[in-house]
Amino acid sequence: MRSRWWAIAGIAIAGLLWVNLHFTSSNAVEPSRTSNRAAAAANAAPLIINSAPKLLAVEREIGVEDVRNPFSAKSWFVQPPPTTIMAPPPPPPPSAPPLPFAFAGSLETDPGHVVFYLMQGEQSFAVTPGDAFAGQYKLEGTDNNRLVITYLPLGVKQFLPVATDF
Repeated sequence: MRSRWWAIAGIAIAGLLWVNLHFTSSNAVEPSRTSNRAAAAANAAPLIINSAPKLLAVEREIGVEDVRNPFSAKSWFVQPPPTTIMAPPPPPPPSAPPLPFAFAGSLETDPGHVVFYLMQGEQSFAVTPGDAFAGQYKLEGTDNNRLVITYLPLGVKQFLPVATDF
C-alpha cells in the first residue's frame, strides 16, 4: 500500500515538472513582432484623437489642482439654500373669556323692573339692566330668553341663556 502512494506522488511530481518546463519556455510568452502591430496602431490613432476632448472635460471637472496633489484640502460643505424668514402670523384678536356665571333666577319687584340673580362659584350677584358687577361685567338687558352681558375691558357682548320667560 505504501508503494502505491509513492508511485502516485512520483507521477504528480513528474507532471508538475513537465508543466513547469513546457510553459516557461521563452517562445511561448513572447508576443509576435509582425507588421500587424503597425496596422493596430493605425486603427488605434483615431480612438486617441476622439477621446482627447473627453479627457479634457474630465480633467476640467476634477480640476488640475486635485489631480496633481491628492492630499490637498477638500471641503464637502454645500451651501444651504437661502431660507425665507416669514413673519409670524398676527395674533388672534382678543376675545372675552367664557362667562363664569350661572343663571340662578329672577324676581320682578315692580312692573317692568326685574332683578336677575347670577352665581359665580359661591358668590351671588343681584343685578338689574344697566348695573356693573364682578368688576368687569355689565348687564345690558334681555334678548329672546337670554341675558346680554358686556365684558367691559373689550366691550364684547356675551349671552347667558335663562330658563324662564320675562
